[in-house]
Amino acid sequence: MDQILRFLFGALSAAFMLSTPAQAQPVSNSDGRAVAEILKPLAVLEISDLDFGTVVTSPLPGTVFIPANGSPPVYTGGVTGVPSDPVLRGEYLVVGDPGRDIIVTWTWPPLLTNGTGDTITLLSVNLDGFAVRTLNATNGQSLLHFGGMIAVPADAPEGLYEDFYTVTVDYR
Repeated sequence: MDQILRFLFGALSAAFMLSTPAQAQPVSNSDGRAVAEILKPLAVLEISDLDFGTVVTSPLPGTVFIPANGSPPVYTGGVTGVPSDPVLRGEYLVVGDPGRDIIVTWTWPPLLTNGTGDTITLLSVNLDGFAVRTLNATNGQSLLHFGGMIAVPADAPEGLYEDFYTVTVDYR
């Protein structure tokens, strides 16, 4: 029995010796590189504001919706558009490094105000397509179009209601 234990002990020692990891050897010809990619700065130029036009209110609340794709506006409830003051979707020109992907983000205020404390709700601002797009491979340009929706309360006081929304464009 003593011989069997010695044999098992010897076999276990050999197994531990075989499973020992090899030591890392120094490399004498290792090299790396430093990399920097330089891109043209992005420029975002506003062509037109997001303009809901002039509307006439009534004792009923309503909404004005401007599609980002350029379709005609939609008026609901007690709101009527004035044809002599047409709506405009927001339009921006982005110029940068041709063929590069960009990411578009935007934020909008919850309310538009007329400066005397009266407000209307800006329900949404939306982009005409995907927020990730590719700048034109030839001229490095892309047009962005924004639409949106406002809620006009019943018998809203007269005034020019406005505030700013922010458009940010970054390289992807």
